[in-house]
Amino acid sequence: MSRVASGSVRRTGERLTLVDVEPGVCAIGQWQNVMLVIWWSAAVPAAVERIEQEMIALAHRFPEKNSQIHLVKDRAGVPGPEARAGLIRLMTDYTTSLANCAVVIGGTGFWASTMRSAITSMRFLSTRAFEMRLHGTTAEILDWLPEAHLRQTGVEITRDDLSRILRDAEEWLLGGFDAMRMFS
Repeated sequence: MSRVASGSVRRTGERLTLVDVEPGVCAIGQWQNVMLVIWWSAAVPAAVERIEQEMIALAHRFPEKNSQIHLVKDRAGVPGPEARAGLIRLMTDYTTSLANCAVVIGGTGFWASTMRSAITSMRFLSTRAFEMRLHGTTAEILDWLPEAHLRQTGVEITRDDLSRILRDAEEWLLGGFDAMRMFS
């Protein structure tokens, strides 16, 4: 069980739930007050709009703030100017409901360096009221997010539960839409 700042108790152990898909681009999942976005290709404005709708819904369901995890597939592509502007707007407009953001960039080399640089520049241009970290693997999230999430939201997520959810998300990332359907 996990405790919320107000003293209520929330069930743990739930599965990652698929809430929306921008075909060929990304899948959006939810687990408790954590949004996961799986990126198969570069962000496009339509995907940013879908994410915004889910951010609004998540903020209504969990007023104590929420965290996000983005998993970016190796060589997914750097977002174009419109998508970047949309992502910066989301980081700024929803800063009061966003506690933490973890981004895992798959791959190495020039592409991964370019993607990290693009994300860092978007973060620099946005409001900085939430904590954001770039990671090379999902395992790195386990060392940071549970404590940061509890501190910022008052909601406990256990390392074991988060590890299980991240394994599901990695299945979505690697398996594409067919892998996702077994979780929805």
